Amino acid sequence: MSISGLDVTIAGTGLPFGTDILSVTVSMIDCQVSASSSSSISCTLQDPLVHGDWTPEVRDANGLAPMASGFNIHHTTGTILDVSPKTELNKAGGELITITGTGFPASMYTAHDVLITFSSGNRCKILSMTSTEIQCETEPFETSSSRRRMLMTASLNIEFNGNGLNPFNNITLRETDITVD
Repeated sequence: MSISGLDVTIAGTGLPFGTDILSVTVSMIDCQVSASSSSSISCTLQDPLVHGDWTPEVRDANGLAPMASGFNIHHTTGTILDVSPKTELNKAGGELITITGTGFPASMYTAHDVLITFSSGNRCKILSMTSTEIQCETEPFETSSSRRRMLMTASLNIEFNGNGLNPFNNITLRETDITVD
């Protein structure tokens, strides 16, 4: 399989072609077929590939077409380019964070499993997502005020389908002076 931007070419022998092809997906993303023969399928992805290791899935009336042994897996590397804000995050939570990068799913409504956590184990609830930007809201970093005071920095981690990106380090936190009874 070769990929250039959104264009995919799948080479093989005995491939389904023409109207025999029911669907083609890569990275759980639909790929619109533009040409096909028994030795090649060309298609265009609807969205950019998501971080992870991928093989094409070609379906015909018999189900999923088998992959030849030794088929090369395509690896897509995503990156976290920036996190904003990244300083003085409220330890009590409720901070809206924008994460920019590459290799993200095109929306919250894809089949991809996305998990955003901090090194402290706290999650960031996803509010919106594109292939280059995620917006999320932080949960409280600690529930007890004594443990919250000890936590000063954290790393942000993102996983797509169990495949983690390199963490974004040195996010600083601030103690809140507000107490709600």
